[in-house]
Amino acid sequence: MAVEASIVVVFGDQEPGENDLVVVELDPEHSYNLDTDGELKSVFDPENTPVFLLHHSDTLRVTEVLSSSGSVSQIGAAIVQNRTKDVSFVQIDDTVSLGYGNLTSAPVDWVGNIGLVELEGGSTLKLVGGTIPCIGTASFSATFQNQYMVTPPTLELSSDETYEILVAVYMEVI
Repeated sequence: MAVEASIVVVFGDQEPGENDLVVVELDPEHSYNLDTDGELKSVFDPENTPVFLLHHSDTLRVTEVLSSSGSVSQIGAAIVQNRTKDVSFVQIDDTVSLGYGNLTSAPVDWVGNIGLVELEGGSTLKLVGGTIPCIGTASFSATFQNQYMVTPPTLELSSDETYEILVAVYMEVI
């Protein structure tokens, strides 16, 4: 028996710009999303209420969040969590997207050769100097504008049944 949730982001009349960013992910710090070993779940029991985070560019706004079954409720806002991303550069001017926007810093812990990077546009690291090639791990704090909980309907499933829920996040360009 398992509940699987799919999340889709839907835009209104105007498509987002090339630099607009939307990140939707399970909250890796919320106990509802962790198994008994402290690892992030990918499948939930019918009585579980998964929690997800939404990060988006300032040029986008959430208009509505709906589910195909059960309910979705906002339980938090302006959640800041630490993230890391492995980065590698083979030549000067190489860039790596960190996958989140509005970042103020992203220091890199280098392994071996040491590079010199700059944060561009609040979301991308650019190698501007140092010794190439170089690899490391960038660390940064990401701000999630919203935190949501998915509450499935009351279900009685057999051990081999799966119940799917679709969550739609409706957004518009502002």
